[in-house]
Amino acid sequence: MKFHLADKRDLPNMVKLFSESFRDYPLMTLFSSKEGDNYPFVAELYKVNTKVHYRKHLCFIGELDGKVVSVALLKKKNTSGIGFIDYAVSGGWRLLKFLGLANLLTFLKVNEEMGKSCQLLDESSWYLDSLAVDSQQQGKQLGSKIINECIIPYIEENEGGLLTLVTNTEPNRQFYLKNGFKEFSSTNITVGEQVLPNFSFKREIKKK
Repeated sequence: MKFHLADKRDLPNMVKLFSESFRDYPLMTLFSSKEGDNYPFVAELYKVNTKVHYRKHLCFIGELDGKVVSVALLKKKNTSGIGFIDYAVSGGWRLLKFLGLANLLTFLKVNEEMGKSCQLLDESSWYLDSLAVDSQQQGKQLGSKIINECIIPYIEENEGGLLTLVTNTEPNRQFYLKNGFKEFSSTNITVGEQVLPNFSFKREIKKK
């Protein structure tokens, strides 16, 4: 297993893996059209989000036998979060054709609300925005490996600090608990008539 920071040529493969992994994620299905496949929307969203992190923060790649099998987006410590302008500069306006202006603004508001507990805990912390693994590579602990063999060592070598994240599903909740994270907040976010569970986690990482 090999890990490295992404370069521009890696972005399409990252977007593909994120899109396949998150197409049925609760947050995505809340804002996707009820008719037809939501993959185009999720792909466009991750094209923008990955580009934002590549420009401003960090993108990690995990490769197995030359194939991209795990990816992660990490907000740098002591840097500002991602806002509307960041999305706009990276082509976020293209999401308008999928959501419309009102729903796009709601999506950004919900996304901000999801990470609020982490920001209030320590606004200078590292923040794991997204992590995805190849669904065809089950049983190889790829998610755990990119955390413990790539992200954690990177943070250790860059002054350490608090690593935070949020997730919306019970399987992911259990995954992060098993990987040394502590859950410090559990809330529900109301979106229209639907409720989105939101679990916040932290892990203190010492400087190497």
